[in-house]
Amino acid sequence: MFERIWIGFKLLLSISLIAAPCALLLAAPQALTDPIFIGLAAFLVFFAALPWVNFAKPGRSLGLAGIFFGIGIAVLSIQTAAGAVSLPRACGGRYSFLCELENLLLLLGGELLAATPLAICALVMFAVSVRLVLLRSVKRLSS
Repeated sequence: MFERIWIGFKLLLSISLIAAPCALLLAAPQALTDPIFIGLAAFLVFFAALPWVNFAKPGRSLGLAGIFFGIGIAVLSIQTAAGAVSLPRACGGRYSFLCELENLLLLLGGELLAATPLAICALVMFAVSVRLVLLRSVKRLSS
């Protein structure tokens, strides 16, 4: 009984998280050219896929969720490099070290250098996730 309720909840959550960017895209097709929309859609699809991931045994579902998370991080990096993010920021609180690092990179090399840590993180996340998806797909085809 509990298993059916859990599957229904996961299904309802996933459908609603995927329906949000689809509805926005139907209402305003020009949103497809906006990097903020693409990043938001990638994060919503990531969170829609997350309940279906079996963390005890990494598989294709974890790799696919990682791919969408990597796309979201890459969009954040592109926004930083393009100047859509206002830098330097006033730093304080919990993440002040990362904020200060981003401000320092901005002073040393501009917006492109400030976007580099996010781009590297996105590239690593994307590469590991694609490797996980391909590894599981090849194992499934060979057996």
